[in-house]
Amino acid sequence: MVSLKINKFSLRCVLLITISAPLTVFSQPSNNSVFGQFELNIGSRPAVPYLPLNNYNTSLTDSGTGSQYTVPVSRHHIIPFNVLRAFYNRVSQQNALTQARGFFGVFSNNLVYYASAGGSNCQIMGSDLVDAANLAEGQGLGITTGGGSSMAPGFDTFEQFYAWLPGNLFIGPNNRSDDPMDRFESNARVVVGDENFNILSRTYNNMIRYNNGDNSLLNSITSDLSRIANRRTVYSLRAGDWEFVNGRYRLRTTGKFTSQADDINKNYSNGNTCESFRPNLKSLLIHSIINDD
Repeated sequence: MVSLKINKFSLRCVLLITISAPLTVFSQPSNNSVFGQFELNIGSRPAVPYLPLNNYNTSLTDSGTGSQYTVPVSRHHIIPFNVLRAFYNRVSQQNALTQARGFFGVFSNNLVYYASAGGSNCQIMGSDLVDAANLAEGQGLGITTGGGSSMAPGFDTFEQFYAWLPGNLFIGPNNRSDDPMDRFESNARVVVGDENFNILSRTYNNMIRYNNGDNSLLNSITSDLSRIANRRTVYSLRAGDWEFVNGRYRLRTTGKFTSQADDINKNYSNGNTCESFRPNLKSLLIHSIINDD
C-alpha cells in the first residue's frame, strides 16, 4: 500500500467528513494515490466506456444481428458533451471542486453500476474503476486539486464516465432528421418524461450561464447533476418515441410523454458485475493514519 504523505490532523479531519458512510474494505485495493495537485482538464471527447450497440429493425421494435437488423443506433447526449466539458474544466480552474462534492459522491458510489449496466468488462478495467471512483471522491473532499502538471490516476476512466453519464444518454437511430448535433436535445422530453427533462434542461441552461461567468449557479447545478448521476442506466430505445418521416427518424413531439424507470436502486448482480471494484479512499485514509501513529 502506498504511503500517503499528508498532515495527520488534516487527514483525520477529512476522515471525519467521510465517515458518515459505512466503511468497507474491498478485495481490489488501488495503489495509486489521489492526494495532491494534478492536471484536471478534459480535452477531446472520450471514447464510450460501454459495449457497442446492436442494430435495430426498421420498426425499432427489436435489436440483434442479421439481415433484418439494418438500423444503426447510438447513445445520444441530451446535454451536449462540449457543455459538460466546459463546466467541469471551469469548476477545476476556479478551485471550486469541493462545492460540487454532492455530485462527486454520487458519481463515485454509482460508477460500478454504470459500468455493469453498460456491459463493461470489470476484470479488465476493475482497478481503473477503483482509481476513478477514488479520484471523484478526492475532488469532492479537496484532497485532489487542479493546477498540477501530471495526470491523476484514474482520470481517463473518470472523464469517460463523466462524459457518458447514463442519465444524460438515450439510445436512438443514427439516421435522424432532428439531431441537434452539439446543441441541447430539445425533443428528448418524450424519452425521459417531464420531470427528468425539466432537470436536464435546467442543468443545461445553468451550465451555459456558469460557463459564461455566473458562479452563483454552481450549487444549483451540483444538486441537479447529482440527480442526473443517480440514474444508473441509459434511457432505452422505445419504438413509440420515434416517427419515420421522409426516410429518416425523428423524436415524437406530440402526445403523452411518460418517463422510463430510473433504476437507481437496481442491483446488477450478473456475471459481469463490477460490485467488488468500489472506491476504497476511506480505507486508504485509515491505513495512512494507522501507519503514521
